[in-house]
Amino acid sequence: MKNMKWLLFAALLLFPFVTSEAQVAPQVTVSWSGAVVPTPSALTYKVERAMAQAGPFTQIGQPAASPLLDTNVTRGTTYFYRVRSSCPATAQGCGTNAQGQVVSGDSAFSTTVSATPPILVTTPGVPTNVQAVAQ
Repeated sequence: MKNMKWLLFAALLLFPFVTSEAQVAPQVTVSWSGAVVPTPSALTYKVERAMAQAGPFTQIGQPAASPLLDTNVTRGTTYFYRVRSSCPATAQGCGTNAQGQVVSGDSAFSTTVSATPPILVTTPGVPTNVQAVAQ
């Protein structure tokens, strides 16, 4: 039994693994430059994501400003994003522009961009307290 304990101890010294209590969750930050609109404004941005460049796209958020943090992602998977500005489709919209026109509805989509959360690769920890005892 005593030899078994030493064998286990030796195995732990030879094969240590580094683990982290708080693994960083994968995420993608989608950011953009704001649209020029009257102020104050009810402007929001519709952010859409797809698994292929041609779509289909699904809206994942509608923030009032950049950026949007997408945490519903998987490491090693490529995601495609596009953004458009949006004003309420009402008589007031987002307000009036310099020409006195009500700014209302959705803009065209931005260009499509992509991001791939990286796959984390780690190596085993370096053995410490290695000893050799001659008998």
